[in-house]
Amino acid sequence: MRQYIKEIGAHGIIYTISNVLNKTIGLILIPIYARFLTVSDYGILSIITPFIATFVVLFSFGLRSSYTRFYFDQTDSDFHRKLLGNTLITSFIIGTAFFAVLLLFGQSFLEGLFPGIPYVPFFRYALLIAYFSIYYEILLNVYRTKRKSINYGILSVIRFTLVIVLTIILVVRYKQGALGKVLGEFYVTLGFFIICIILLLREARFKLDFTLIKNMLGYALPIVPHMLSAIIIRIAAQQIINKSEGLDATGVYNMGFLIGSIISLVAISINQSWGPLFIKMATQDESNAKKVFSQLTTYYTLLVLVFSFFLIVFNENIVLLLANEKYMGSIAIVPVIIVSFGLNAIYFVLANCIMVNKKQVRLLPLLTISSAVINIVANIILIRIYGIIGAAYAHLITNLYMVVLGFFAAQKAFHMKYEYRRIVLLFVSVGLSYLCFRLLESISIHRMYLEMGIKLLLTLLPVALLFLFRFFKKSELLNLLDIYRKTRIQYLGK
Repeated sequence: MRQYIKEIGAHGIIYTISNVLNKTIGLILIPIYARFLTVSDYGILSIITPFIATFVVLFSFGLRSSYTRFYFDQTDSDFHRKLLGNTLITSFIIGTAFFAVLLLFGQSFLEGLFPGIPYVPFFRYALLIAYFSIYYEILLNVYRTKRKSINYGILSVIRFTLVIVLTIILVVRYKQGALGKVLGEFYVTLGFFIICIILLLREARFKLDFTLIKNMLGYALPIVPHMLSAIIIRIAAQQIINKSEGLDATGVYNMGFLIGSIISLVAISINQSWGPLFIKMATQDESNAKKVFSQLTTYYTLLVLVFSFFLIVFNENIVLLLANEKYMGSIAIVPVIIVSFGLNAIYFVLANCIMVNKKQVRLLPLLTISSAVINIVANIILIRIYGIIGAAYAHLITNLYMVVLGFFAAQKAFHMKYEYRRIVLLFVSVGLSYLCFRLLESISIHRMYLEMGIKLLLTLLPVALLFLFRFFKKSELLNLLDIYRKTRIQYLGK
């Protein structure tokens, strides 16, 4: 158990650092956006950004996930090189076909779907960014699968830093508005396309294996709607808000969505380390994998819930720090989005259980397509009644649905005996802490430092309650203490 915590933790820390740096750099742009972009400009970016992510998934056709899943079927390095070569060839053929069709015939469709955003220059550049991003995403996935987390971190941080620097120059210095952000990302993506091709060619062997390609495509096909679901859900909300409330409201919603999604930073970082290790163990030592990851799921849930509670407590302070008065309307939606992404973080664990089973992976599109339908219907109804807060509740309803149905699908694909009693205690502890927070909100505290101090103490309440409920096992505490001591000696020398 200890070695798996250390392995997930060691790589997870590097992924977290790189993701935190990337997220922090992105958050740095929020005050710049607030000052140099109109709310409508920010509304355009809030639509273009998930649009790019959508077409990266379509152009690569989920073959990144196929690469990771099939990588652990054999230990032969020659097979791994051939697997990467076939992944690159198939991604190139499918990506180029999608790209050509959309570039030639997509203008009327996209301008009709997103009124107010011109195809030229925004969507044309967005398509180019998505197409040239395929190989960057494949290279990152190769590093993640091979446990080369340092390579992953260096590459991703350099790219995001260059995007931010160019964006600041184009938006602030040259007053390019929303187009400046898109152009900055395009130029960096084009440069990284060349670098990634060179690096991938060194790792790949191009020997066509049509049986392998057929199996990879068969596995990837159900993965595509799974990967698209979160993006489509976000686009659907923004599109409905844009049509009913306007681009200004879309910009305010996206600001709250961005801040509320901070919880996903921890979840994604852990999952980047968790996923490959889980697939490796589940394919090579299934019984041990079930035992180990059942316990790890408990502590993962603990981390997600406590961090979500922390963000809810400091919600208003975070919004006031990052945005200006134009975006104060986002304060109301941030707590709802935080809870929603907390549920989404739990869904990651369930999705891994489904994806490890090549036969049961077909359950994913049934789950994700139905969740997208529920989200669209909920958005149409709730936005009409409650405005942008309705979109936040639609997002929450969707993720709750995905967790509930995802649990049953995951149990069918890869049955796990979770520590249900301890997980219930986690929700009880955080729930009681939240009630205390709401009581505190009703009390007026006029001194900022006193208020911040009380809030900090309050964020420790869930852990204190867990000790009171005897949640922690003595052996687990000793293991964690031992890991801490060894890590301190390794990195600090004392």
